[in-house]
Amino acid sequence: MNIKSELELVLENVKKCWASLFNDRAVVYRIRKKIPHLDGMAVVVQEMIPADISGVAFTVHPAKAKALLIEASYGIGDMIVSGKVEPDDYVVDRETLEIMEKKIGNKNKMSVCHGGQVEIIEVEKELAGRQVILNEKVEEIAKICLDIEKVFNYPQDIEWCISNNKIWILQSRAITTPVAQTKRTPEEKIILEGIPASPGIAKGK
Repeated sequence: MNIKSELELVLENVKKCWASLFNDRAVVYRIRKKIPHLDGMAVVVQEMIPADISGVAFTVHPAKAKALLIEASYGIGDMIVSGKVEPDDYVVDRETLEIMEKKIGNKNKMSVCHGGQVEIIEVEKELAGRQVILNEKVEEIAKICLDIEKVFNYPQDIEWCISNNKIWILQSRAITTPVAQTKRTPEEKIILEGIPASPGIAKGK
């Protein structure tokens, strides 16, 4: 991220993208999906948006089929994707775009672009616990994401950001995990809590 548009720098980072095909997670994924290891990968080079706010939207909520989920935090979205910050969560009705639930996270860190680098800085305590975007903006993002879903005719995992009050769509891809049907029964105890890298429900022994 935030690479200067110089040929050598761009080529060097394209090579890093290709190399990421062979990290543990990518190799295991291809084995499970029976995808060949040497099919190649296209690398998309796009403008870096100096985001004030970023987030992820799942057009079908992992646990609620009639809702979508929007996560949002300050700065660049890598903090949410990597699970390094607790974002705001907004559960939105797919039909009415009404916000059904919201959970305001402690967004105490943010990534920013600075001098060709990405830096992590602290967020002021007052801002960290404040709702990061207005309800109207949540509904606007929800509508855009559902329109994207219609284009692809499949539930989408969408990364977005806001810069100077303008919404940018950074990428959209098909949701690869099914909508969860599992519900936790009252007698079950929570044994672990934390910040997930992606939402969902799991159950096991």
